[in-house]
Amino acid sequence: MPRPDVSPATPAASAEVLRIDALEVGYVVADGVAPAVRGVDLTVRSGELVALAGESGCGKSTIAQSVLRILRPPGVITGGRILLEGEDVLAMSPARLRRVRWARAAIVMQNSLTALDPVHRVGDQIDEVVRAHRRDHGGGRHRTTGELLEMVGIDARRGRDYPHELSGGMRQRAAIAMALALSPSLIVMDEPTTALDVVVQREILAMVTALQHELGFGVLLISHDLPLLTRYADRIAVMKDGLVVEETTPAELAVTGGVDSYTRRLVASVPRPGTWEAA
Repeated sequence: MPRPDVSPATPAASAEVLRIDALEVGYVVADGVAPAVRGVDLTVRSGELVALAGESGCGKSTIAQSVLRILRPPGVITGGRILLEGEDVLAMSPARLRRVRWARAAIVMQNSLTALDPVHRVGDQIDEVVRAHRRDHGGGRHRTTGELLEMVGIDARRGRDYPHELSGGMRQRAAIAMALALSPSLIVMDEPTTALDVVVQREILAMVTALQHELGFGVLLISHDLPLLTRYADRIAVMKDGLVVEETTPAELAVTGGVDSYTRRLVASVPRPGTWEAA
C-alpha cells in the first residue's frame, strides 16, 4: 500500500528543504578526476520522501555524502549547488557546517553497527548530539534521549545499552533517533535497511513515514530496493552512471513500467511470485 498523501495545500508540503542543481562530483585518479555524479538536479520538500534508486556504483551514496559535505578524499565536488533551505552548503565555512549538520540536516548511514560508537552507550551518543549543538540554539528545549528512543519504538531503558546489545533493527532505529535529536528539516538515509530482513525493512520505513507526517521533515532515501521504494516514496529518481535518467512517482511507474529503457530493465529485474522455474 502506498504511503498516505501529504496535502500540497499545507505549508509543510510546499516548503523546499533541499535543492540540488547541476551537481558534479568525481574521484581523483592518477590522470585527473573520474566523474561519478554528472549534472544531477533534485529537490526534496518538507514531508516528502524522495528516493534515489539504481544499481551499485551509480552515484547514489556519493550524492548522499555530498549533501552534508562529508565526502572523503579522493572524492571532490567539482560543480553545481546544494541548497539547504535556500543556503548553499558548498559555500558554507567549516564552522557554519558544524552548526548546520544535525540541526538542519542529518544523515542515517547504511551500517548502524559501524555508525554507532561501540564503546559508548546508545543513550550517551544521542545525548552528545544535543550537547554539541546546545550553545548554538540558545538552550531551548530539546527532546530527551528517552523521548527520542520511545519515538522510534525503543524502550527508553535501552538507552543504557551498548550498540552490540541491540538487534540490527533496533540499532537502525537508534540511529534514526539520533538523526531526529535536533528536529532537522532534512534527513538523508543512505541504504538504511541494508542487512535487515524484509519485515524489519518495512517496519523501519513505515515508522519513518509516520514520523514525517507528525514532524514534517523531508527525506532523501538512497536504495537499490525498488519494490520497497515504490511502497513508501512520493517520488523516485532513477540513476545510472552518475545521471538521473528518469524521475517518476510510484503510481506512474506502476502504469508505464518506466519511460527510460534503463528504468524498464530495472523494473523487469524485480523477482515476482510465481515466475521461478523449478530446478
